[in-house]
Amino acid sequence: MKKILLVEDNEHIMDINEWFLKSKGYDIDKAYSLKEADECLKKSLPDVIVLDIMLPDGDGVEYCERIQKKNPIPVLFLTAKTGKKDMMEGYKRGGNDYLTKPYDLEMLEVRIEALMRLSENTVKKDQMINDISRNVISLKSGALSFDPVASTLTVSGEKLSLSTKEFGILYCLAKRKGKQVTKEELLKEVWELEPDSDSSFLWSTIYRLKKKIAPYQDRFYIESDHSGYELVVIEKGSN
Repeated sequence: MKKILLVEDNEHIMDINEWFLKSKGYDIDKAYSLKEADECLKKSLPDVIVLDIMLPDGDGVEYCERIQKKNPIPVLFLTAKTGKKDMMEGYKRGGNDYLTKPYDLEMLEVRIEALMRLSENTVKKDQMINDISRNVISLKSGALSFDPVASTLTVSGEKLSLSTKEFGILYCLAKRKGKQVTKEELLKEVWELEPDSDSSFLWSTIYRLKKKIAPYQDRFYIESDHSGYELVVIEKGSN
């Protein structure tokens, strides 16, 4: 049974969401504050977190960013904050989806199901790990190598921790170094999704990946435009 952690301080909304999602066969953990959410996560990790932003003991967006560094769990923001800037900040800080109140319960279920599909990648991850473990991608400006177990990138001897999807994106780009990779190709190879699938989570994942590799931009970086993404390597001696 798939588990959802609901983080919501409004008891009426919590009761409705719990009743509806339980009727759909989900196991539900409830937290009315960020402190309670931490206690739930210590006991067991859910498959998806449905997270309010305005909570009595803190900001849900900041909390999302914090937990994603420890355990990359799909997060759906469910909030009354409807502004474009609020939504963009939610994606930038680690959220995978954003649904505003008031909302339709069936739409909530559809969004959760989509995130569940993203998290159902254990077998696919093992297959990717077996592939990656046989490959070390060397760059003239230094060695770029992957630890498939820890999802860790080593750049000229320095380790950089990546989430599974960040790891997959960079590996996909590195295999095609010097060539542009389209959004559709990344969705298929990293997530195994159809080309017309929602790609908002791809944008937010690449945004976080760019931030992590920013200190190494004198050696390599990701270039993007409306057509796709490319790994650019700075060769030794180039300006």
